[in-house]
Amino acid sequence: MADFLAPPFGPPVLFLIMTGGLLILFALWLGWRISQLRVQPRLTPIRIRTWQTTIDDAMARHGGDPRVAALALAQVLRDWGGELWGVPMASMTAGEIEAVTGRASFARLVRQLEEPSFSPSGQASVEQLAAAAKAEVGSW
Repeated sequence: MADFLAPPFGPPVLFLIMTGGLLILFALWLGWRISQLRVQPRLTPIRIRTWQTTIDDAMARHGGDPRVAALALAQVLRDWGGELWGVPMASMTAGEIEAVTGRASFARLVRQLEEPSFSPSGQASVEQLAAAAKAEVGSW
């Protein structure tokens, strides 16, 4: 007799359908967000030209001394990398930069730009390194 007084509890069918649909939508959204993490950032052509102009300006200001010009170019590339990846690269080593960016060519270029500042002769081909820096910025 007590069974007839209170109906047994069970979730309504509409509630189960809506919950299943929301779980499917959440799984699709999560998959899309994870796939967006693998997409590498891009700069607009205007920003690329701005950074290439910054490289030219650094060469014009410090072009007399190859050691100072190489350090100025390395700083410009670190600032550019910081803007592109959203990580401050001012105190990172080249290995850390490669780990963050996943681009060995960028880390190698920063390393090449910083080497002339420690060489006793200071006779580095800064013009070639500046062209390589502009090409690296333009590759994005």
